[in-house]
Amino acid sequence: MSPAHDDETPPPGSEVTAGLRDEHALILRGTVALERCGARLAASGGSDPVEVDRLTALLAFFRDFADIRHHGKEEEALIPSVISSGVAPNADTLRDVMDEHLLVKELLLQLTSGDRATLVAVIPRFAGFLREHMQLEERVLFPFVERTLDAATKLRVQREFDQIDARAGTAEAFASYERLIDELLVPLNELGVSPTR
Repeated sequence: MSPAHDDETPPPGSEVTAGLRDEHALILRGTVALERCGARLAASGGSDPVEVDRLTALLAFFRDFADIRHHGKEEEALIPSVISSGVAPNADTLRDVMDEHLLVKELLLQLTSGDRATLVAVIPRFAGFLREHMQLEERVLFPFVERTLDAATKLRVQREFDQIDARAGTAEAFASYERLIDELLVPLNELGVSPTR
């Protein structure tokens, strides 16, 4: 029988990065849908209104969910806590994560403000870069956080995550984005693209 836990002690085995990893899984699935929609848009000469609508929805997902919300958690709560702990994995890792977030913003701007040819050209770069970025976080940053931050700091970070989620209406937003990705991947599955989860 496990002991009861108060609001000041995270349950054993809990990880402050677990929610971020769940978000990564959804973002990864979104990159699959984005690449496939981009390929279909290119094949149609940029004139398929269904693919244009899909891409518009996916770009909103990447802007609102992946960049503003997910990266917001890392930039506003997680990374400052790592820095203030005084034990960073190394300065290059944190700088790389932050620089990569800036590049995601730049690529999103190109995707949303460019013409169809630019859009089709940037999609593979954006999707590939985002996957590499998440691998860096999962391979280096998240394990470091779990090993290094004490329970009280993790609890504080989780509370900050919860506040960011509350501002974004996140439970509903996460569910709606999951439905969007699932809906987009269903017709894509018929084309031989399987979602990764």
